[in-house]
Amino acid sequence: MRTMRTAGIFSTMVFLMVLAGCATQPATVQSGPDAETIDGKLYKVDHSSLDESYIDPTVDFSRFNKIFIAQLDVSDVEVKAQRHTTGPRVKWKYTDEDYAFIQNLYGISMTEHIFELGGYEQATETGENVLMIRIMLKQIAPTAPPDNALNRRADRATYVTEGSAL
Repeated sequence: MRTMRTAGIFSTMVFLMVLAGCATQPATVQSGPDAETIDGKLYKVDHSSLDESYIDPTVDFSRFNKIFIAQLDVSDVEVKAQRHTTGPRVKWKYTDEDYAFIQNLYGISMTEHIFELGGYEQATETGENVLMIRIMLKQIAPTAPPDNALNRRADRATYVTEGSAL
């Protein structure tokens, strides 16, 4: 069951990342003295379909011919407590094994969606003309209570989610 829940979450996450270029308004990079930046180097992208997007506008992306996908950073994930129809707010507790599973699924999904579409070669390490994609997962909001004996209603054997709220 955990595989189905997590697969749904990450399929949706990867789908949203792919849609980043399909926003209804064209994406624009903030500029000028009032631009929102990270360390004065990464500038906020307005009208992105992602909650937050930043880019270094000085980088010539056409020079990259390979992509290196860094491991998903789950070092600072907030797990939101959710209220379910069956009772009070429930706080999920993720284990190191859960996070390792999420990181593995992320790597598989990114590989499938970037390299199997063609256009880029996969790099096994960073280097010259290699674009590194590094993503940090900031929040998880499960849409069903944890599937364990403590949270399971007496009339339910398991929970299966059909979507996710990212």
